[in-house]
Amino acid sequence: MRTISIIAGEYRGRSIPFSNKKYGNADITQQKVKGALFSKLGESLHGSSFLDLYGGSGQIGFEALSRGADPVIINEEDRARFHFIRSFASELPASSGLRLFNRDALSLVGELSGSLAVDYIFIDPPYSKGRGMTDIYTDLLYRVDSSQIVQKTGLVIIQHYSGNVLGNAGRLILRETRRYGSSSLSFFTPAD
Repeated sequence: MRTISIIAGEYRGRSIPFSNKKYGNADITQQKVKGALFSKLGESLHGSSFLDLYGGSGQIGFEALSRGADPVIINEEDRARFHFIRSFASELPASSGLRLFNRDALSLVGELSGSLAVDYIFIDPPYSKGRGMTDIYTDLLYRVDSSQIVQKTGLVIIQHYSGNVLGNAGRLILRETRRYGSSSLSFFTPAD
C-alpha cells in the first residue's frame, strides 16, 4: 500500500489508508503530482469551492478541504471507494463543508447544473492511455462547459496520461499543460 498523506493545511500529515489493491487497482495521484497541483492553486483555498469529479481515494478533495476550501464536493462512482471516502471523512473533526456523492460523473454534472458554480473542478477519470485526442476528456469538458458549473473566473484541471492530447472545448480554453512523467495536468479556464 502506497502512503497517501495530506500535504498542508488543517489536516497536514494525516494519512489516508487507501489500498488500491483492495479497491479495484484504482490509479492514485502521486504525491509529487498532488504537490504540483496545489502549488499552482495555492497554500490556502479559503473562500474557494472545489469539486473532485472522480474521487478515487478522496485525497485531492481532502487536500482542498484541509486548505480551507468550502464547500468541497467529492464524487466517486464506485460504491466501495465511495464508502471508504465517507468512512475517512467521518474521522475528520470538522468536515461540515464536505459533500459526498456516489454518482456517474456526467450525471452529477447535469444534476448540479443551475444549482452550483465552483471555483475549481478536478477531473481524473480512469486513464485512457492512448496517444492523441481522447473522447472521454472532450466529452467531459463539453458537459462541464454547457452545465456552467464552473465560475467565470474558475479553473478546470484534468489529470491525464501524458500521451493524450487535449484541446479547447466550447468556452473552456486550454491554458497550460504540465508534465510529470507519465501523468500530466492540463488547466482550462472559461473564455472571457
